[in-house]
Amino acid sequence: MTGKNEFLTIAPSSSNYSSNKDLLSQVKSIQRLRKPIKIGFFFTDATFHDLQQLFEWSWTYRIINILAATYESYPTETSSDGRLSIFTYNPFGKFKVVNVTSQSFDLFFISQKSNLQQHPLQLTNKFDTDKTRNTWMAVFQVMNCSWKLLTQSASKNSITPFDVRTTLLSIFQFETNLLYPMHSLLFSILTPEALPYSEFTSYLRNILSNEFFVYTSVTIISVIVLLVIARYKNQRKIQFFACATDVFNLLMNDNSAMKYNRLSLVEVFLIVPLTFVGLVIINGIFSNLQSHITKPFQQPQIKTLEDIYRSPLPVITFAIQYKTSLVNVLEARTKYNWTDKVIMIPSLSLEERRTSFDRSAMYLTKDEIVTSLLEVQKNLQIPGFYKAEKGVFRAIGGHVMHEEFQFAERVNEIFHWIHSAGLYDLWLRQENDQRVKSFLEFNIERMKNETFHNAGIGTVSMPTFIAYGWCASIILFIVELIWFNISRQNRINFIITKLRNNEIKVRT
Repeated sequence: MTGKNEFLTIAPSSSNYSSNKDLLSQVKSIQRLRKPIKIGFFFTDATFHDLQQLFEWSWTYRIINILAATYESYPTETSSDGRLSIFTYNPFGKFKVVNVTSQSFDLFFISQKSNLQQHPLQLTNKFDTDKTRNTWMAVFQVMNCSWKLLTQSASKNSITPFDVRTTLLSIFQFETNLLYPMHSLLFSILTPEALPYSEFTSYLRNILSNEFFVYTSVTIISVIVLLVIARYKNQRKIQFFACATDVFNLLMNDNSAMKYNRLSLVEVFLIVPLTFVGLVIINGIFSNLQSHITKPFQQPQIKTLEDIYRSPLPVITFAIQYKTSLVNVLEARTKYNWTDKVIMIPSLSLEERRTSFDRSAMYLTKDEIVTSLLEVQKNLQIPGFYKAEKGVFRAIGGHVMHEEFQFAERVNEIFHWIHSAGLYDLWLRQENDQRVKSFLEFNIERMKNETFHNAGIGTVSMPTFIAYGWCASIILFIVELIWFNISRQNRINFIITKLRNNEIKVRT
């Protein structure tokens, strides 16, 4: 039982299948303890029906390394040549008992490298990616088998023993030793990328949208209107620009040119609300402007585990094994409790949020997906993610196979061929290229459909704002020149008219 080629010899007193049921139960128990063991039944005589039942029982309980020997020819009703014959069975295609006495010793047992003769292997999971499908199609081609998808659940309780013999689970997960590991998975944490501080137009937009600004604007306009009316009653002239200039001088606290002894009672009264508006509102706006201009260009970036933990954003994953591994790693590297910080959501929801660059959370993500997302956001020039914690943990990924699957060694060998030939890496690169393409198409379509993108609200950089200020200054300067010339001409006309009146009086 401890050798390299373990062999169990069984010599029942009778070949009758019904009378050997207890013995077969013992054989099954031994085979479950020592699965690689080879089993040989030796009969003094045996009928075809007895051998058929024995081998059907073997295939039902997933015993393939079995033979039966009898000192009879192939048991039929008409022939017997009295020689030693060895039998095994072929379950693929139509189940049949095979006499291998005159053939190679390799055929005494069903090889795990056998030609499956298009016998279907059963899968409980669909091919979720192209590389997974390509991998399994290569396996099926080499093993010369077909495949079909089971409708039952992947749990062992829902699969009958007969199905288990050729049932693959084909679930890709990490930390499994059931099949040859196909991929070294490196996981990183994606955090929202730090954005520049808001542009000056955004700053102005925030000020203009303030409710207090509305009250201030109403106060300033009301004061100008009242001042124009008061001066019109005294001087019978509309002095709108002069009144507006005086009001804004007061707002800027520049009242040195004002002669209070020449002000009317209405004008003196209006100084009170203007002084309040000037001191509180205008100085507040200028102080905010100064603080805005002197801010650092870039907002703080979430980089370290300390930053991630102190951020109000959660770390999202979609599988319990990912959460458990991440929490264990983070708690081992920090002094914090990460159980509540790491949350799980459904896989489709996570994919949708990550693909649309939802920056309201942080995400545990495989490195190949991280690379695709960073490339997409760079091409589209959109706010996206930052690879904060690189390689937070690593795991070996591969496909899970049912523990009772008969041909695990053959599949492992084919997987090794695929990986060593570089085919898996090729399919992985093709999948990454396709992922980048789909991410680009999805986000381009998303940006076209989003309302805020079509609202025409852009950002204006500080140099553009300065250019606007120069243009406004030039326009005001031209208006001031025109107004000065008009005023000067009016004064000249007034003086000429007055001189003429005096001359008429003198002549009179």
